[in-house]
Amino acid sequence: MLAPSGLRFSSGLVLACPLSDTSCSDAGPLHLAPTVTGSPTTVDGPFGPSVSFDGSSQYVTYPANEGLKMGVRPEWSFSAWFRATDAAANRYIVQVGSTSDFVFYALHLTATNLRIGQKGSASDIVSTSAAAVNEWWHVAMRGYALKVDSILTRGSDGRRIVDRQAQTAQAGYTSSAANGQGLIIGAGRVTSVSNHWLGALSRVAMWNRSLNDAELLAASSWSM
Repeated sequence: MLAPSGLRFSSGLVLACPLSDTSCSDAGPLHLAPTVTGSPTTVDGPFGPSVSFDGSSQYVTYPANEGLKMGVRPEWSFSAWFRATDAAANRYIVQVGSTSDFVFYALHLTATNLRIGQKGSASDIVSTSAAAVNEWWHVAMRGYALKVDSILTRGSDGRRIVDRQAQTAQAGYTSSAANGQGLIIGAGRVTSVSNHWLGALSRVAMWNRSLNDAELLAASSWSM
């Protein structure tokens, strides 16, 4: 596991989860304690082992923290590698908060297109390019001034950018919601945990600031 100091742009880093083993520990400065549900396994990933989820009962939660308010904070950034093994709709990679918090924010696949934003919001970002199953993909996104940029790159193709959605206005993210449900990786949460991820995830990171253009493009590299 790389120490947080190994991240070139560690300023504002709040979460750094290599997901290289099933402990799913956080190497970021907060060292948030994960709660692993089910028995996820490991498979080969883009940088070595990654954590694989079964699509039905396995996920990881991290406790609520001010720095994890993706979509509620005025600025934030998020980065993750993912590989889906089916094309079912609404497989969640990450979600912050729940409906009981009034505001919650999610990143998930709608079939093979990546969807980012508040569940059910008309201003959600949906990638125009599909993220094919059984391939590794990287997503980097940032929020600022109630807008979101996202970049989707294909890991097996020299990390070539295949989709970029820029400055899409988001509505309803000014709430001071308690965000008491924290962050969940590998599933979504409305009234209960559902929409489990089927596939593997690797190197999840989150910042409490908006990365600049160069950082956003470089986020696919863990050493950064």
